[in-house]
Amino acid sequence: MDETLALVVSLAGPASMVVVVLLMRSLSKRLGAVTRRPPIYRWFTVSAASILLSMALRLVREVSDGPLDGQHALLYDIPFAVGLLIAVVVAWRYWGWLLYEHEHTDM
Repeated sequence: MDETLALVVSLAGPASMVVVVLLMRSLSKRLGAVTRRPPIYRWFTVSAASILLSMALRLVREVSDGPLDGQHALLYDIPFAVGLLIAVVVAWRYWGWLLYEHEHTDM
């Protein structure tokens, strides 16, 4: 019972990242429609899929063979890191102007 609870709690963080990435996709799609930007928001879907893949790999590993060891942890960490990297790059492309807008205002 404790192992099941620990597995669910360990997957709660990546699941919340998937929700955030999909929310950013929706907001970026709307911003892109207004500003007529190319539809690079679609990369958020790739990012969410990569994070979901890492969650599935971890779930399969935990259920079938027990806890992750060093080599198998990379199978979980690499897709997760790639997914987050894609999300950060795309978010920067869409929303980076917010940081620069402060520099251009006269206060």
